[in-house]
Amino acid sequence: MAEPNKRAAAPAKAAQKTAAHGKATAGGKEKNLKTILIVSIAAVLVVAAAAFFGINYFGRSGETPAESVSSSESEPESSEIEESVRFPAGTKVSGINIAGMTIKEAKEALAGVEADLANRYGDAVLTFETERINVTREDLGLSFNTDSLLISLLNRSLMENKGLAGEIKPEFSFEGVRAKLADLANRINQEPVDSSEIDFNFDTLEFFYKDGKDGRKLNTDATLLSLMQHYRSGLSSPVTVTVDPIKSKGVEEGLLDHFGKMGESYNYCNNSYNAESNMRLALSKLDRAVIPPGEVFSYHDRVGNSTLASEGWLPAGAWVQGRLTYDEYGGGICQTATILYHCALYSGLEIVERHYHLQPSTYCEIGLDATVDYPSLDMKVRNNTKYPIFICSTMDDDLKLHMEMYGYISDEWDEITLGSEQTSYKPVPKPEFKEDASLKPGQYVRDRAELSGATAIAWRNFYKNGELIRHEELDDSFYSAIAPLYKIGKKTDTSKIEPGSKSGTALIEESSTSSESSEVSKPESSSNPSSSETSSKPSSSSETSSKPESSEPPSSSEEPSSEPPSSSEEPSSEPPSSSEEPSSEPPSSSEEPSSEPPSSSEEPSSEPPSSSEEPSSEPPSSSEEPSSE
Repeated sequence: MAEPNKRAAAPAKAAQKTAAHGKATAGGKEKNLKTILIVSIAAVLVVAAAAFFGINYFGRSGETPAESVSSSESEPESSEIEESVRFPAGTKVSGINIAGMTIKEAKEALAGVEADLANRYGDAVLTFETERINVTREDLGLSFNTDSLLISLLNRSLMENKGLAGEIKPEFSFEGVRAKLADLANRINQEPVDSSEIDFNFDTLEFFYKDGKDGRKLNTDATLLSLMQHYRSGLSSPVTVTVDPIKSKGVEEGLLDHFGKMGESYNYCNNSYNAESNMRLALSKLDRAVIPPGEVFSYHDRVGNSTLASEGWLPAGAWVQGRLTYDEYGGGICQTATILYHCALYSGLEIVERHYHLQPSTYCEIGLDATVDYPSLDMKVRNNTKYPIFICSTMDDDLKLHMEMYGYISDEWDEITLGSEQTSYKPVPKPEFKEDASLKPGQYVRDRAELSGATAIAWRNFYKNGELIRHEELDDSFYSAIAPLYKIGKKTDTSKIEPGSKSGTALIEESSTSSESSEVSKPESSSNPSSSETSSKPSSSSETSSKPESSEPPSSSEEPSSEPPSSSEEPSSEPPSSSEEPSSEPPSSSEEPSSEPPSSSEEPSSEPPSSSEEPSSEPPSSSEEPSSE
């Protein structure tokens, strides 16, 4: 009876043992399942985080690659995790316990923290000198790291199987602030002024270095850092914009030693009171002029309209259409244009525009004069140096016109000379006659004086230590020959009009077979050119003179008379009569025009002719425009 009981007990023990083994197996499976769950959740969180950042990146960049599609497909899993997976015990964010909460619940719990932080970053003011910039929270581009922080904490907490802590922090894009600072920078940034820039004192005639001036540039990054420190400190005072200085460059060693008087020129006024007044006014306008490097200096741009009485210009003698007139406003200023021409030549400048007179001038050598006539005929020179040129021009009580140019003195030469030469002589053309009904029979009146003409060449030579290093041809000059013009009454015997005679009576005798009008035969042409040369040496600022033309004033007999023409010599607008025939009688030998050419100092008769016509034995060149001088 005992054995059956033993046999029955064995299955029972086996069953108990099997049950115990089953419990052990169930416990092992539960532990393994938890491990697998943690790993799975971690993997899902990693995928969710990757999907979140990937979608955020590609959403900003505007790209839609295949990866973004696969990431977006994981969004439901991420959303499910945010709503189901909970933070373990001990998890805190910015002091707030979020244990047992999902990510979604944690975000709601932390909303107050974000609000408190946002309140710290209110409006602020940036200042610089008188400038003020108002900065708003929107300008800061404020956001928080809450989303990325919660995902990171959940992942790490599950991996480490313990609660962790973190802090919410603000983040800034500063887009609005940067835009406002860029606008401010455009107003306050300054380039430095190098101290090597040369300036000139017109009163002391001395050069000096213009004071160097540092520049400045707004530092955007440093300003933003100051703004953040301002918020962290909790101050309410304005924030000063950070501006960095830019140092100017130093002076070039020995540069100032190259500056001084480049050249000078002078002559004397021997003209009427009105002409003298016009010259003084023109020189006062030319005085203290500055020619920037490479720029062209225009006489008219500096002096202005010289024909306006309202600007102080007076009527004086000038050449107009072949004759001297004495009612031309601004008359006489050609002498100041000539002195500008000479001074520029002696200073080594480039001549851009120059015009010669109708006749050679008495105040300079033939071929070296310059005329101006507003606004058509100008005198222009170019500053061909790397530095500014300063002009000083005056007229003293002795009626001496003086001009100096100061600037950089070239090492290429130490002396410049000017020269000219008359190359041909143009004799006076035959007289012209015009019948005038207002005159009595046989009466005649000279309406325009005769003038011989000439051509001339000019040049400029550069020397170094007495040796010629460069020869430069200047523009040629073509001075017109002008025939005398007589107004005659009926029955005037033109053969009896003596050359040079101003008025008289030459009635045709009844028995005379001569015609009513004739022309004086043209004298033979001859040539006796003359030449001259003057020089100038540039000097340093301590030197006082160069070598321009002679300092002796021209003789008063060489200038046109300042007296107006008599009423009997009124200009006529009628053209010469086509019926006039040359006289069979030659002019008196004592009155015949000389075949010898005038010297460079010869000027026309002191009696001003008064005709508006300018007949010439040769057609004028394209550059022979009527001159106001």
